[in-house]
Amino acid sequence: MSEHKSLTLMVVAASVLLSSCGPSTRPSAQDQLTDAADDAAAEAVAESPKIADLERRVADLEQRDEKIVAYVNAVDRVSAARDRDRKTNIDSIVNYLSNTTEPHSGQP
Repeated sequence: MSEHKSLTLMVVAASVLLSSCGPSTRPSAQDQLTDAADDAAAEAVAESPKIADLERRVADLEQRDEKIVAYVNAVDRVSAARDRDRKTNIDSIVNYLSNTTEPHSGQP
């Protein structure tokens, strides 16, 4: 979008420069440049709704992307918490078993 606007501005600026050059400028070149500027401006106006729609779609996709990243981060945090809980539970069971079992005396 900005490239289109900058192209339009360059064409308009060139048209203004040509119109300020005075009698040495060929009228046909100035007329062609003015017509090109008018065409570019008309095209920019015609493309404006499409550009606005595309900008809205990009904003929607960026918002979805942020939601997906937040969801993935939440899943990672939950997974890490579950892993810590499992390790704590396993450690507790191992400690309990090591404290409650009798040493093996070698007799059946």
